[in-house]
Amino acid sequence: MHDLVYESRKVGLRVNETKIKVTANRSTTTKIDDDHLENVNSYRYLGNLVTIEGDQEQEISRRLGIAWCNFGKLDKYLQQPTFPLCLKKKIFMQYIVPAMMYASKTLDL
Repeated sequence: MHDLVYESRKVGLRVNETKIKVTANRSTTTKIDDDHLENVNSYRYLGNLVTIEGDQEQEISRRLGIAWCNFGKLDKYLQQPTFPLCLKKKIFMQYIVPAMMYASKTLDL
């Protein structure tokens, strides 16, 4: 961590200690200058939940929740009998499925 801070400062960048979290499988203390970095068991990285145990059940549940939330926002169209089925399918495939499947290729199932 010291090398990262040192090299960043050489090019005029500053590491924001409040945004850095540390995940380790054993108890550790990490510092930048005199500031201790927060130890966490899970964190968000590029929109995905990463846990120290590698458990992806929480991430899958979260993704399903997001998809259901999107469905709820559009249910007045999707559940309307007079709304064309081809448009229902388009809405579902372009708005709900991507929310559920986002980054699913990286999941370890």
